[in-house]
Amino acid sequence: MHKALIRTFRPQDIEPAVALINLCVTADGVGQRFSVQMMRDWLSQPPVHPARDWFVAEADGQHVGLAFLYREPGTRLIYWLSVHPDWRAGELGQRLVERCLAHAQAFAEPVLDIPLRPGEEVKRRLVESLGFQSVRSWWRMRIDLSQPLPQPQWPADFTLRAFQRGTDELVLTGLVNEVFADHWGEGQHSVDDIEHDVSLPNFDPSLLLILQGEGQAVGYVWSWVNPELAQQTGDQVAFIGDLGIVAGYRQRGLGRTLLLHALRDLQARGQAAAELEVDGPNAIAKHLYESVGFYEKEEICWYRKEVSRDTGSRAQDA
Repeated sequence: MHKALIRTFRPQDIEPAVALINLCVTADGVGQRFSVQMMRDWLSQPPVHPARDWFVAEADGQHVGLAFLYREPGTRLIYWLSVHPDWRAGELGQRLVERCLAHAQAFAEPVLDIPLRPGEEVKRRLVESLGFQSVRSWWRMRIDLSQPLPQPQWPADFTLRAFQRGTDELVLTGLVNEVFADHWGEGQHSVDDIEHDVSLPNFDPSLLLILQGEGQAVGYVWSWVNPELAQQTGDQVAFIGDLGIVAGYRQRGLGRTLLLHALRDLQARGQAAAELEVDGPNAIAKHLYESVGFYEKEEICWYRKEVSRDTGSRAQDA
């Protein structure tokens, strides 16, 4: 077995990178599968520069390792790490993480996070040996949509409407930043970020619903349906990416009503299940999801290390 070469990402790496991620998910029995379109969507995000920030490990023409970056601007860097099961016993994982740590010095964000699931023991031992510490847990939660759901009851003077392209980008940017201002690990979102997300091939404006009340936007729910991934996995599951109410309108039952509306809509569209992610310490949100039938599917553990700012040491792109 030859030593793997680590290089930056190229456009032709998309399909083999997706295949590697999915192979690791199958081998580990945890994690989220990717589709080619999902990877293309990631590649097109404004904060992402794969030719500079993503790394591929290749040996004998085979992709055996992958590290891809996402930035929460001003808050943190996140590297997702996949190593082929046949290559986990050697030094490849360590080389990839060390490459990520060196490259992280090129950014202003103070910390580098790597997520992993319980059961990924090789990865856990690796990041702990390199000085990463467990700092947070999130939960991936799931609900079966085969059973009837309660009819949501809207309070007077509150209405729900679909997102309108060309009109609501600025409104949504303000909502996202206000709703998630105190959310752990969240960075500030720009109008460019929102414009990118609503231009993705799988974006459906009827699945992005804005709650209006007392003359202003006070909340929203944003769901995604991925036919390509459903065909690939056989799992007809939607993902609720965002759900939130601005601070002054919480504790009125609006979040529950918004969630029930989104779930009933997904149910009517033929989705068999829905999933979402919630910050572990957010007991109020987790209780809300459990109250309508969500259950814990898997834990996501965040491991963190402060980025060293050694003068004269910069991330390398080659």
